[in-house]
Amino acid sequence: MPNFDGGHYFLTALIPVRQTDPAGTDRILSHVHAIKEVLASLPTENQDPYGSAEANLAEGMLTTAPFSRDLRTHLARMVVIDDVAYNGRQHQDAIRTAIRGPNPVLTEAVDHLPWSYLAFISDFDAADGNAATLTTYLRGLWSVMGYELGAIFEHCQGFDPAAGEASFVALIEKGQIETTMSFNDYYWSGQGQGESRLWDGAGGPVSRTREAVLPPGLALLALGLLAFWSGLRGGLLLLALLAALSAALYWLYRRVLSLGFAPFPTAPRSDLPSVLKALYLQRRFIRFMVDQQGQPPEALKAAFADFVAEHRPHDPSAPTQKPATYFS
Repeated sequence: MPNFDGGHYFLTALIPVRQTDPAGTDRILSHVHAIKEVLASLPTENQDPYGSAEANLAEGMLTTAPFSRDLRTHLARMVVIDDVAYNGRQHQDAIRTAIRGPNPVLTEAVDHLPWSYLAFISDFDAADGNAATLTTYLRGLWSVMGYELGAIFEHCQGFDPAAGEASFVALIEKGQIETTMSFNDYYWSGQGQGESRLWDGAGGPVSRTREAVLPPGLALLALGLLAFWSGLRGGLLLLALLAALSAALYWLYRRVLSLGFAPFPTAPRSDLPSVLKALYLQRRFIRFMVDQQGQPPEALKAAFADFVAEHRPHDPSAPTQKPATYFS
């Protein structure tokens, strides 16, 4: 379905940026410029991943990446779209244009946005694509980074700072557009006989095609045999077969649409805590392999047992890598 696939919700929202201040205010402010300054000042990674949030507090804004405080958000992006890009004149046949026009010297109409927009894009863990799931996520996001969100969205049309969380949630839901081409990176199970393949639970195009085509094909065959055995001949038999074929094709059309809208199942260990745990184990295990080069089997076995006991591979909660923390 749109917005949801493989256990992840893909949020895309366009929010118009405020052009003027409400009546009664005496300040003169370019909200487009102000919102860009706020976005540019947001940390994109944890500057002190081992320090406490209280120690990093400076002028009301934490020096940690704000989205890293939410353990459902995989990726998030905010960007101001000032206007649509101009891709040049519409392609025209030169000979036809010379004969019938229009005059190539005259300028064409160029599309423009009525005002600047804030694009808010987020990929987060979700059980389904329901509206209530999105609302719960947005409320959770406000609870951990309400200061930063308030500083951003006060420059957007329709945001009421006094309402805070409720206004933010309503504004995002109103500005949401369907994400019809999602990006999901957790379907591959690795290398199998020299080829990458989908994990077993993902299904895939072959199994879904078989699921869609096989039932109407069998039904059509059964109806044809039934019509033949019932004694129909000539035109009546042909009419019955055409009716069965039409019904099967319609069923197939509806089935293909339903399968196309059905999301892929959630891949194993594709939630954010599991991904962070995998990154943590990757770094630690590389160091383990380097340190254990040349060790005899008995020592290697004992060292690996200690590694498992210390790093607990099956426990995604801890020890693990902190969000928005990068290592070279």
